[in-house]
Amino acid sequence: GGGANGNASNAAVMTPLVLWYGSMDLTAHPDLYKAQLHKLGTAVEGRLANDVDARASGIIVNTSGLIEDVGYSYILEAIQAFKINVVLVLGHDRLYSMLGTHFKKQAKEEEERKKKMEEEAPQTTPQSSSSTLTPIPKLIKLP
Repeated sequence: GGGANGNASNAAVMTPLVLWYGSMDLTAHPDLYKAQLHKLGTAVEGRLANDVDARASGIIVNTSGLIEDVGYSYILEAIQAFKINVVLVLGHDRLYSMLGTHFKKQAKEEEERKKKMEEEAPQTTPQSSSSTLTPIPKLIKLP
């Protein structure tokens, strides 16, 4: 625990989060890579929950740049694991198009899921069904 000034918690926030993947080839162990993304996402979420300044600042997640096959799934997994709410695509029209298509499909599926939840169970509070839905990130393309 920390003292009255919170030095211990500040030190914990400043300690780097590091996981060893075990290979230079990101495609070698996709299940391990995705599990580590989620482990880091959970650790970052815990740190943000305990530090109001860090939470207000947010995070930047830079992905590998791979967009073919497993690389694209890693990007989607990172968005989910870190609960990303804004995705910036820098100078890559194809990736922007792919993500735009994905998010539109996801938004449609979430809307259908919401309607189904409302039909199956009477809504007790106005936000009860929307709180379980997956947020759709805002997608921005920069040159």
